[in-house]
Amino acid sequence: MARLARGPSGLKNAGRVVTIKHGGRFFLPYQLHYTARELLASYPELPAFLAAKRQYDPTELFSSTVYRAIKALGRAAS
Repeated sequence: MARLARGPSGLKNAGRVVTIKHGGRFFLPYQLHYTARELLASYPELPAFLAAKRQYDPTELFSSTVYRAIKALGRAAS
């Protein structure tokens, strides 16, 4: 079993690990505390979402800091 860091960051990591282990989804907060692998494990449909987003909004008129970060992580995970 992986050793988790003490303190708030260790607790956040433990929550993500347990959530993914049991097939759940973690909240996509404005502060990105998850890895590309964790993102894809929790949101396996992310590649399909990003493809649909490109289809319906090719110029990325509707965007945000969170979307850009998730898009970059999604690209890294696939």
